[in-house]
Amino acid sequence: MPTDGGIMMAAKVSCQKGINLLYLFSRWFNRRRYLIAQADKNRDQGQPAEAAKLYQQIVAEWGETPSLLMQLGNALKDSQDYDKAYATYMRVWESESRNADVALQLGHLFKLQDDFDNSKKWYFSSIELDDGSSNPAHNELAFINNISDRSDSIDSKEGHIENSTLSFSDETTLRRFRAELRYRPS
Repeated sequence: MPTDGGIMMAAKVSCQKGINLLYLFSRWFNRRRYLIAQADKNRDQGQPAEAAKLYQQIVAEWGETPSLLMQLGNALKDSQDYDKAYATYMRVWESESRNADVALQLGHLFKLQDDFDNSKKWYFSSIELDDGSSNPAHNELAFINNISDRSDSIDSKEGHIENSTLSFSDETTLRRFRAELRYRPS
């Protein structure tokens, strides 16, 4: 039969093991939070390729969550790794976490690649899932329609801008709209 000292010793050892496990879990969890904070910082400082590497590491070590995949997709898109961004967004789209934001980001992805037809398709999908006036897909769709219409009418006047005789103001307007389309924040 154990003595009181033996019981106390067993309790102390058991408690110490629990504290060690808690400490290890805390370090593991804090490392994850630290890496996410670093990835977010890189993203916010305009370093999307570095952010993407960290988000990929986080996903590899701790598994996929929809929010991490969206951040990874955004970082890949912003670093112009469009194929990987598309694959990442599609993993969220094809999951139970499908929502208007995923479709919106896919619309942005295609917009950046000057693929207006697919961009419009995804913006429409976003609006189908959330037709509220606060959904940015409404503005993006109007913007693309405006740019596409304006670009088509100017291009058809004199041929493509590269070998055209457009008036200076028309050419300047077209270049400004095309530049805005490429660099408009997503």
